[in-house]
Amino acid sequence: MKLPILGGISMPRMSIAGAAEQHVTDNAPSSIANLLVEAVEPTLTRYVTSYDGTKLNVQVYGRRGAQPLVLAHGWTCSGAFWRPQINDLAREFRVITYDQRGHGASELGRTRLSPEVLADDLSAVLGTTLQPSERAVIIGHSMGGMTLMSWAEKYPQEVARYATAAMLLSTASGRLTADETVLPGLFRSVPLRPTIVGAAISAPIPTNFLHSSALEYATMGPYATAEQRNFCHSIVRTCPSKVRGKWGTVLGSSTLVKRSTIWLCPQLCW
Repeated sequence: MKLPILGGISMPRMSIAGAAEQHVTDNAPSSIANLLVEAVEPTLTRYVTSYDGTKLNVQVYGRRGAQPLVLAHGWTCSGAFWRPQINDLAREFRVITYDQRGHGASELGRTRLSPEVLADDLSAVLGTTLQPSERAVIIGHSMGGMTLMSWAEKYPQEVARYATAAMLLSTASGRLTADETVLPGLFRSVPLRPTIVGAAISAPIPTNFLHSSALEYATMGPYATAEQRNFCHSIVRTCPSKVRGKWGTVLGSSTLVKRSTIWLCPQLCW
């Protein structure tokens, strides 16, 4: 069984609050800022042990028995990235978030980091948090989208078992340093540009050296509010520089996922 892809969005610069705007319902607070500031209390917080023994921090929101949504965040973020969506969606769905290894409250572990490790971690989270008869809508942003694709490639038998649909947000399957559009067009023809970009995202630059204006340029839209910018800064600055650099090395690889479209393609069983 192959899955419908609810969204395949690949954008070079996306407001962190942009995804929240996609999910706000008529009953949601009128201000996006409210979704950013307020925090719904989780109904369950626990650690899930991945295949190599690494402990991953998992939080569950919403009522037991509701349709589950599993959210996988991106590079340098944490489960807190999804706060706007959690605040809005937990009233109707059971929202499951987890910190990617090394991020948030999850351990980094000793296994060499790779897309396959991302797949292992998602598999462990799904196998632990979903009931035998449950299937979830699985949503991944940036590195979280790569997580979904890698999981579908490594564990194709789990796709039909655990997922009813997939949503990929601002992600790609490879060539990130070659095809990135964050740098202005003036720099596109600079020799060895992919190598320079790869070295930049792989460098364990101390958090204090990440200038706010550069962070905003690379991650936020031009119309981001002060609340949205502060929200972005508060999340990215909590990621340890070593973790950022190690995962940046993985993301800078030429090919992250090779055959994911075989398993995550829009074929719906009617």
